[in-house]
Amino acid sequence: MCPVEVGDYNKRVCVERKCEECGTHKLKSLLYQVEQKDTVSWQLWDSVKHENGTRKELVTESGSGEQFSAEFLKEVEALSLHLHNAKWEHSQFTNLTSKALPKGWVVMVLDFGQNYTCINQDEAQSAHWFHNQVTVHPIVTYYNCQNTHCHEIVKEELVMLSDDLNHDTSAVKAFIRQAEDHLTDKRNLKIEHVVQFSDGCASQYKSKQAFRDISDSTSHSTDRYFFGSRHGKGPCDACVGVVKSSIRNAVLRREVIVQSAEDAFGYCRIKMTRDETDDQCNHSKRTFFLVKNISHRKNSNLMTIVGTRSLHCVASVTGPGDAVWTRNLCCYCDVCIGYESGLCESTGHVDNWTLQPLLQQKKSAIEKSGKDPKVAETEKAPKTAQMQKESKEDNAENKLMTRDENTDVLIIEPEITRQHFFARCTEYLAKCKNFGNLQARAIYFKELDLYQKYTVEVESGVSILKNKLTVDKVALTLHPGQCSFGYPVVVVDGNCLPRSVSVACEEYHEEIRVRIAVEMSCHVEMYTNNDYLC
Repeated sequence: MCPVEVGDYNKRVCVERKCEECGTHKLKSLLYQVEQKDTVSWQLWDSVKHENGTRKELVTESGSGEQFSAEFLKEVEALSLHLHNAKWEHSQFTNLTSKALPKGWVVMVLDFGQNYTCINQDEAQSAHWFHNQVTVHPIVTYYNCQNTHCHEIVKEELVMLSDDLNHDTSAVKAFIRQAEDHLTDKRNLKIEHVVQFSDGCASQYKSKQAFRDISDSTSHSTDRYFFGSRHGKGPCDACVGVVKSSIRNAVLRREVIVQSAEDAFGYCRIKMTRDETDDQCNHSKRTFFLVKNISHRKNSNLMTIVGTRSLHCVASVTGPGDAVWTRNLCCYCDVCIGYESGLCESTGHVDNWTLQPLLQQKKSAIEKSGKDPKVAETEKAPKTAQMQKESKEDNAENKLMTRDENTDVLIIEPEITRQHFFARCTEYLAKCKNFGNLQARAIYFKELDLYQKYTVEVESGVSILKNKLTVDKVALTLHPGQCSFGYPVVVVDGNCLPRSVSVACEEYHEEIRVRIAVEMSCHVEMYTNNDYLC
């Protein structure tokens, strides 16, 4: 790659292999002699199919020198971005935890350790073939010391022990809830923002269900960042090693018998807990928890975010958990944390936030089958070509919103203006292909913090029959003369005043159109009810 010009990182175009002056093609000169050979053998890790599944294995390949060169350059292509992301995330974590955190912030590092195997020093021969196991999941937390005269960071290891061996998102959610309750109740922290660092394991931390759990944070905001894979051990690995070796040595010394998580918890709570000390601050603590009765649930009404594996940053959205913010990398420079004002120092490497919806609506019986369930019991008649065509068209119209690689998402800059926000909403709604799309996106907009932030002032004393505004004369004839004020529509477009019997500010006409679409799509059962028609 090109030499580093400023700071510690190469330019983004170089890292992403888009620079014309550098790239993997320059390695071909080093492979010249290899490319001249007719036969070359090499080894690589590849997925191998077996009867009981697929596993990664080291396999031997052979081919010409040119084939080896092409394969080698292909593998090296993504290495620069992988190394850059790993270095970037580690530096952001170090920068965040090396000095005092903003008020109300807590940093957590999450990771499952290898299960502890309950082996006895003296055991019967038959016991050798089966051993109980204990889940060990440390959450290493960093927060400001609560002593008003101290400005140091407290590192507390919260070690979760459980007989539940399912290492999934439900277990992670239960462990995080236990940790937050402890910090709030025992340490008297007023948590406003939680920053989580973890690996990218899909079944535990990086999937649609894990993102939904992040978006469900109601008492505080949550960010989750993912370390680069296969780049050394972290604080959780050190904690797991200390805990497991201590239990194992105690068992070998015949000090304790550990057959379950409860036994391990009893020993660790007495022998390994590090808590407050009298008359002085303790900035290195360790607390143990016994977690029982984890409820394992699966929400099938979720959409997978396209490109999940490439994401390194996910953040909760204020309000109901229907969406999350995502971007390629995190940034905790002094500007982003709030210590300084100005522009982010990392705009050359970090993208803007992208808002990603998580929920999709379930199809009704009619939408799934394309026919009324009332006639499901009748005798099936052969479908004509015209009937089959109409059925396909109906199913296409009723197809609810799903995400694929070509689906656009709403990207919102942090300092977006009111007009710009609703202009982007208009563009987003205009791409709906059917009512299912429209309704899903309307619900999604209505719960956005920015949407709720802006209000529309309505002058209740204005009469559309006596005002001096220019209105549609043809539409004016549709006015029934006497109308109740109980109609659902309270915000209207200027062109619809006679039909809506309400007046709003015309300054934000684009916003009003968005609000009409959102209001009517979210309450379709009211607007299709004849009782509300003039």
